[in-house]
Amino acid sequence: MSMNNATFTGRVGRDSELKNHSGSDYLKFSLAVDIGWGENKTTMWVDCSLWGQRAAKLNAYVNSGQQLCVCGLIEAVAWIDTKTNQPRAGLRMRVAELDLIGPRQEQQQQAPPAAAPSQAPSQGVGGIPDDVPF
Repeated sequence: MSMNNATFTGRVGRDSELKNHSGSDYLKFSLAVDIGWGENKTTMWVDCSLWGQRAAKLNAYVNSGQQLCVCGLIEAVAWIDTKTNQPRAGLRMRVAELDLIGPRQEQQQQAPPAAAPSQAPSQGVGGIPDDVPF
């Protein structure tokens, strides 16, 4: 059991990017996590990557504004910003578990079509149809 596991809940900062490294697909996205409350509230950004078969399957669902809960291995990273020559730091997570929370962003912005309850499609967690294979 690793001691550097973390769980974060937040919103996706920009649409995910599906990439490939040495034949393995991975999904790259950033997560905005609120820290504190009131006047002391700030946003912490976590750079996330999800590897394997789930990466391609979840790419369509990890969009800007989507609320997620992620769990996985976390590490602090430091670098020098080449534009400002200033030191920077951040968090990077290799996601082991990902849960979609709430409806997809497109569904929040559009009114659902009028349909009788018996005619409505079966929706799973986070507004994803139950027949999506992941």
